Amino acid sequence: MALEIITKGTRVWWFKQSGAEWLPGEITAVDAEKDEVTVELDADVEQTTVTVKTGKVELRNPRNLEAPDDMTLLHHLNEPSILHALKTRYARNEIYTYTGTILIAINPYAQLPIYTRDKLFGYRRQPLGKLAPHVYAIGEDAYSSMLRDQQNQSILVSGESGAGKTETTKYLLQYFAAITTGQSSRELFVKDPLKRSGSIDNGRPGSRPGTPRSEAVKTRERKVIESTPLLESFGNAKTLRNNNSSRFGKFMDIVFDSRGGAITGASIKTYLLEKSRVVSQNNNERNFHIFYEILRGTADAERQMLLLLNEPADYNYLNQSGCDEIDGVSDAMHYEKVKTALELIGFDSKERVMLMTIVSAVLHLGNITFEELKGTTDGCRIVETIVPGVSDGTYTSLDLAAELLGVDPANLGRGLVSRVMTAVNDTYTVPLNIAQAVNARDALAMALYASLFRWLVGRINQSLQRDKADTVEPTLSISILDIYGFESFETNSFEQFCINFANEKLQQQFNQSIFKLEQQEYIREGIDWSVVQFADNQECLDLIEKKGSLSILELLDESSSLATGTNENFASNLYNKHINNQYFKKPRLPRNGFTINHYAGEVTYDTRGFLEKNRDFVVAEFLQMFRDSYHPLVQAMFREPKETGRPAARTNDNMGRKAMQSSFKFVSVSSQFRESLNELMRVISTTAPHYIRTIRPNNFSVPKVFEPSNVFQQLKCGGVMEAVRIKKQGYPASPTYPNFYARYRILVPTKGFPRDPDPEDLPSLCRKILDMLQIDKARYQCGKTKVFLRAGQIEKLEKLRTDKQHDSATLIQAVFRGHKLRKSFVRKRAAAQALQLAMLVRMAQTDLRILRRERAATWLQSAVRRCLASRQFNSVRQAALVLQSAVRAREVRAQFQRDYEHKRAVVVTQALVRRRRVLSNFVEVKEAACKLQSCMRVLMAQKTHARLHLESQRVYQLEQAAASLQAKLEEEQRRKAEEEQQRQLQLQELERKAKEEQARREREQEAERQAMLVRLEEERQQRAREQEAERQALLLKLERERAERERQQEAERQALLERLQAAEQERLREEQALAKLQQDSTHKVLSLEEQLEALRKELAETKDKLATTTAAYNAEIERAKQENFKEVESVRQRLEIELAKTKEELEASRVELEQTKQADQERLDAARTEAQQLVEAAREEARTKLAAERKAHEAQLADERLAAQASAASAVDGCGRSWQARLDTETAAAAERATGAAASWQAKMNAQ
Repeated sequence: MALEIITKGTRVWWFKQSGAEWLPGEITAVDAEKDEVTVELDADVEQTTVTVKTGKVELRNPRNLEAPDDMTLLHHLNEPSILHALKTRYARNEIYTYTGTILIAINPYAQLPIYTRDKLFGYRRQPLGKLAPHVYAIGEDAYSSMLRDQQNQSILVSGESGAGKTETTKYLLQYFAAITTGQSSRELFVKDPLKRSGSIDNGRPGSRPGTPRSEAVKTRERKVIESTPLLESFGNAKTLRNNNSSRFGKFMDIVFDSRGGAITGASIKTYLLEKSRVVSQNNNERNFHIFYEILRGTADAERQMLLLLNEPADYNYLNQSGCDEIDGVSDAMHYEKVKTALELIGFDSKERVMLMTIVSAVLHLGNITFEELKGTTDGCRIVETIVPGVSDGTYTSLDLAAELLGVDPANLGRGLVSRVMTAVNDTYTVPLNIAQAVNARDALAMALYASLFRWLVGRINQSLQRDKADTVEPTLSISILDIYGFESFETNSFEQFCINFANEKLQQQFNQSIFKLEQQEYIREGIDWSVVQFADNQECLDLIEKKGSLSILELLDESSSLATGTNENFASNLYNKHINNQYFKKPRLPRNGFTINHYAGEVTYDTRGFLEKNRDFVVAEFLQMFRDSYHPLVQAMFREPKETGRPAARTNDNMGRKAMQSSFKFVSVSSQFRESLNELMRVISTTAPHYIRTIRPNNFSVPKVFEPSNVFQQLKCGGVMEAVRIKKQGYPASPTYPNFYARYRILVPTKGFPRDPDPEDLPSLCRKILDMLQIDKARYQCGKTKVFLRAGQIEKLEKLRTDKQHDSATLIQAVFRGHKLRKSFVRKRAAAQALQLAMLVRMAQTDLRILRRERAATWLQSAVRRCLASRQFNSVRQAALVLQSAVRAREVRAQFQRDYEHKRAVVVTQALVRRRRVLSNFVEVKEAACKLQSCMRVLMAQKTHARLHLESQRVYQLEQAAASLQAKLEEEQRRKAEEEQQRQLQLQELERKAKEEQARREREQEAERQAMLVRLEEERQQRAREQEAERQALLLKLERERAERERQQEAERQALLERLQAAEQERLREEQALAKLQQDSTHKVLSLEEQLEALRKELAETKDKLATTTAAYNAEIERAKQENFKEVESVRQRLEIELAKTKEELEASRVELEQTKQADQERLDAARTEAQQLVEAAREEARTKLAAERKAHEAQLADERLAAQASAASAVDGCGRSWQARLDTETAAAAERATGAAASWQAKMNAQ
């Protein structure tokens, strides 16, 4: 960037490498020698200033032009300015932006109130650019241009998955339907369009207001709208980026009446359906929507008719990715919409069931599995697994698929596991292995679904055709292309190659269209446009498709047609032919890949799978079988056309009579796609194109998140940046005369340049401004309404404007500061004068205040003296009055005291007499009650003492039993330790003896061998062979003896293990008996507790009776006291007799309860003793058995150890240790069980 357009204060962008983002800032210093500038970044950036090279910054636009509706209005068309404009508008929920005639639509991932009825009809008859950017504006521009120019129009919608192509297409269709029927888009989606009341067309040109439209026209418009969700169900799927991703390209041609503008028909063409999704999906993705909708939306009767299983997890084609639902989406509700759409298009219930039958058949095909034939690895057979819950429960997946397709199960199964090959005049069957059979099954499923999709599209087109009565009327059309955008992944395959090839073709058409629009604008403005250069991508397209030059597609078709063709050979042919092409490269990885330099950048393709995906094989046996099916829809799908136009199967003449061919028909997918694409380009070339580029703002599908790098890559792939480049090559800045004059009038003197000039004088005034600023005439041109400036000129004008504003600001600041200082001096002088006047006034006020205080003091002294004299007189007078009243009051109080004391003495005497009488009666009653309470307390204390004594005895017994068990356990552990020590000593002694015996034998053998060698030295040569034979025989004998001993030892170990298992089973039986005995004891204790509770209740009732009796006794005493004091004694004696009887009854109950408890305790002690004895007996028996077996085994081992080798000694040692470990384990387990039993008994007794 030139330094002459950069000065201090220039607003720029700086690219931060670490964050890969453009940051806004302002230049604070310029170093011309080093070609560097210092940029002060905005306040919200951590790093405040940076010093960079001049070429590392880009100019920013003025603040009022940072986010215009049309990005061509930006003065500086660079990457950061474009991204900032889009980001700013996206933050304001302004998702639509123009770039010339291109509409950029950013997916908001939220519902915005911009698609209402008022919005829709607000764009009616409004020229493009008058209102805010909107998809309705593009629709209106296309519709109005079609009727005005009588020319067919096209709208090309492209973008990556998840960018909103499908929704944008829906809004376009809704707009066209709304403006031709006068209804809002919301009203177009009613459940029953056929029963909807007639509407009045008030917005369609050529019709009279208030005239009802015909029912047929309205129905046709509804069909156009409903065809979109129907194709979405069959052609869309959930991917990682988008919950409703279109897996095919769609070209919809909407036909209008050329005079009235009404929709009279439509047709749909599809491109490159992703058939592979039928048989496999990535993790967290789904198959096509229709498979899930049919499973969750069909009723029971229809489900039985379609032979459907219950859930998606029951099908192999639906349970691979782990995802069968979409959050917030009801598959059942969408299935109802599918049925409504089918009914509107013309399907009755029978045809709809036939259609869904094919869908169900595809799912059942995926459940067919294969297994190898016994005795061979070349062939396989179908696994016959009964599918439960379908029909009568006797069908396999093969039977269900054949039933749904209307074919013979045997023929279908034979076609899946074998192929019919033909060699000259001989025909034979070749079996398939499992992998080949699986591929054949998947290929059949993909072919079925692709044929069904093509047939459905054809049926929709048939329904959308114009009526025969309308064919005589002239028509126009608007074509909408909804196609995948440019794709570049980590691994790119055949699908990405075809998609990018299509985008390369569309980009060429896009460049030509944009260039043409630029030329039209230059011609319309009357300027010279011959200097504009146009870059073409024809060389890249020739590399891909040019005929006769062995292009990539020709080499691909050639390799695919050969039986011996491989992906490696295809890659090798590419390297040999195109290695020198500037658009072709050979990458390092993958090894068999190739790289093409597309308009959006380099993309590396992996050739693995290219040939397989390019071949569209149709097995002849399947084809004939489906044509003979009794299912009408299957016949229609595979009916042979009258003129197919498809090449027959190719053969190689050089292979001679040995040539063999399978029963396949070769069809190149790439050639079909190329022909369809050429036809598409031919159609588009005859129309006036309009462009919509959908943008995915982030990879997380969340609102309010804008990723600049991701958006820029999509702009580049969508051709927007190429349009900007074309704009820059011509006149990138083209402000209108009013805008140019208003912005740059400050650069020239005001004389001769009025503020509000006449519009007719604006062109001449703008030319004068450019001449006065000395702008090179070759760098600008003046049109009829705009000033066209070359690249760099707007920057110079902005620099001059910035400098002018800077100088003006400096002058304004100087004048303002002088005025501010003068105003401050005048204000301070006035303040000083006011302060002096205030001080003089304050001094006078002080003198006046002193005089007033002296006068007040004199008056105050006289008032105080008068007050003191008056107060003294009043005090003397008051004292005399008080003294008189006190003397008189004393006399009155003395008289009153004498009278009060006399009266009180009389009252106290009477009270004492009455109190004595009452107190004597109360003492008698209290003594009787105390005696009764003492008796009851003695009785209760005796019971408590007996119970506590009994519980203390039980606790003592349990503690004694626990101590005994602990002592026995410690004794057992000590004995085991001693036995272990003795065993270790014995083993060590045995090992020592074995080693000595082995050494002695070795010494004896060595001596004998030496003697034998001395004696037989002369005969060694003669008897060598005999000794060798004897040695071999001896070794064999020793080996047999050793093997025999090992077998015997193994048999003995097995026998010992069996005995141990028997002992373990006996121990388990004993434990079960002990547990049963414990359970019985627990039941008895519970019954005793219940009895004790009953006795407690009885005792409580007795206490209640006693309390009642005591209350009655007290009542009788009171009554006797009132009636006759002599009867008190008799009543007391009678009550004491009843109380004694009650005490005797309670004592008898207590004795009986104690006896019952003692008997139960004895039974519990006996049971516990018996259980302990059983445990000890079982443990002693096990210990005896194990000891006897161990001694016998050790004796046997000792005998064998003396005669065996060192290996036998180690084996015996290991066996002895294993048996000892097992014995220790058994003993420890028995001890733990005994300890646990004792602890449980202790806990139970404590609880009881």
